[in-house]
Amino acid sequence: MVDEISNGERIGSLLAGRRRCLGLSEEDVARRLIDISGRATLTRTDVWRWETEYEGRTPGPQWLPHLAEVLRLPEDTLRRARAASRAARRFRVGTPPAPDDVIARLLPVDTEFAPCGTTSGRTVGMADAEALLRRVHGLRLADDVLAGGDLVETVVRELRAAIALHDNTCHSEAVGRRLLTGVGELAQLAGWVATDSGGKADPAPLFRLGVAATEQAGDRPLTAHLLGSWGYWEANPGVRRRRPDRARRRRGDAGPRRVQLLRRHPLLPDPAAGHPLAPCQPLPPSACPQPGHGGGPVSARGFFLTVDGPGGIGKSTTVPVLAQQLHQAGHTVYATTEPSSSPLGMATRRLANDVRGTALALLVAADRNHHLATEIRPRLTTGHTVVCDRYLPSSLVLQRLDGVPPDFIRAVNAGIDLPDLAVILTASADTIARRLVTRGSHHRFEDDLGNVQRELDLYEQAIPILEAMSVRVVRIDVDTLTPEGAAAAILHAADFPSATVQPAAPSPRPDRAP
Repeated sequence: MVDEISNGERIGSLLAGRRRCLGLSEEDVARRLIDISGRATLTRTDVWRWETEYEGRTPGPQWLPHLAEVLRLPEDTLRRARAASRAARRFRVGTPPAPDDVIARLLPVDTEFAPCGTTSGRTVGMADAEALLRRVHGLRLADDVLAGGDLVETVVRELRAAIALHDNTCHSEAVGRRLLTGVGELAQLAGWVATDSGGKADPAPLFRLGVAATEQAGDRPLTAHLLGSWGYWEANPGVRRRRPDRARRRRGDAGPRRVQLLRRHPLLPDPAAGHPLAPCQPLPPSACPQPGHGGGPVSARGFFLTVDGPGGIGKSTTVPVLAQQLHQAGHTVYATTEPSSSPLGMATRRLANDVRGTALALLVAADRNHHLATEIRPRLTTGHTVVCDRYLPSSLVLQRLDGVPPDFIRAVNAGIDLPDLAVILTASADTIARRLVTRGSHHRFEDDLGNVQRELDLYEQAIPILEAMSVRVVRIDVDTLTPEGAAAAILHAADFPSATVQPAAPSPRPDRAP
């Protein structure tokens, strides 16, 4: 009976009419399709595009059995309606070009990369690197007109070729950095299209690869963009999340000339399984991180000091006093905080109560990279003493409270500038709890007073982790110190050459809001 009513009808109007007849919303249809199909990438926007046939969109054949079940329609009826829509579209605008034709038209033809297995060692220059970036631009244009499933294999193939171009050729340091920037941009694009590919590829290892490449290239803004993209994917409730370390496996000896791209082997599909997106050859682990400011000192004149501690310990009152005392001692001071005051930092603050786990860890890491590039590092290079309220130690505590493993936290913060001195303020759990009650909670980590002792314990566990990274750590008990006394104790511990302020004698501190 339904078949007779919908005979000759196009798929869009059929879907919309039947959905309304059943009293369902577009969101209801999307959720039921996800439950039935097990594909978590579908959204209500996709249903809207099908119903409106936006830009000629119709549901793929794989969705028709599920739509038939959700909308209680014969599958043959849906197939005929879909065929009617596609025929009408061909009549109106002609047959759409095949994805390969679109890609071939948009990619520049001035460069062909060597195969992944080459060992020729040919010399490449900046022109080759710029040609790679032109290919990236062409693929970005293709992404505007093609679905992710049609593009993902091409992008990953280009990504593998770009890695081979860097790994298997001779080039200067400047050319190498430029090539790695191209690898990072391709990895970001591959992550984007993988998200829209219907499960053909996992975006997480692609984003991870991009972060490693841009870190090695020294391209901090692109690193921040990649971490933001990764964080957005992790935070999207419509995307199936995977632990980045779940499927890690070794790929074999990378050889002495292999570029050190990753701290761990990438999570690309196994070539032994014949997967079309598998890398042709192994990518190696990176060298151990160097101590200091992300692999080298930022400036011989600047000093980077961070202040961390449990919520309610008094950081927000101590840091301004510390900055004032440093200024009086002759320092040019720049005081800042994390999350930063940038739009990315403000978004991280705004989302912190709703976004959790690895997603929040990635957002925090993205803001940190942006913070370093735009605020901290420029001040250090001009000789400022930078004082930051919260930094890596807080990530090693708050993200662990959220269930994130320490290895993941270190991985997404790989390559950041390490502080010259990390100060951790501490006090008794009872003192901190009283201050939180007086001040009130600022975020969800402070809502449960039972977290206070856990937070103190995690800071104690973070100290050896930081020391293993060659960070000098000072633990200051502020149970009986005023903010002025705590700031003076920090100055004394830092042992600045020009600091003249000596630590004040401990004085009773009222349990006021920090």
